[in-house]
Amino acid sequence: MRELSNLIRRTAAIVKEGAIITPDLLPDRIIGKTKSFSIAASVEPVRFPDEWNDFSKKVMNIYNGSEQQSLDDVLSLMKTMEKRTATALIKKSLHETAGNRKETAQKLGVTTRKLRYYLNET
Repeated sequence: MRELSNLIRRTAAIVKEGAIITPDLLPDRIIGKTKSFSIAASVEPVRFPDEWNDFSKKVMNIYNGSEQQSLDDVLSLMKTMEKRTATALIKKSLHETAGNRKETAQKLGVTTRKLRYYLNET
């Protein structure tokens, strides 16, 4: 139950208001997919730049005073985007290395254990 609650909170934080949450936004372990990154990696990098632009616009609106948010909400949003950034970079690298986790870890400057941790967290 806690995992579902966290999933809903995380997903709601990264999608635009009124957007439909589709299965491709959910972690593979939730929808029962194996860790096949070829499909996810091809979709992820396309969506990530848009998410990043929306995030940066929102932060700048808050900074400029045209939008109000509590500091806790902003920091929570930043933490969510930190995870989304890591996921996008990992999936893009996995796509480029044909799913080779060892090569991906080396390319990103992390251990394979840390790579696995990031993949299981998202």
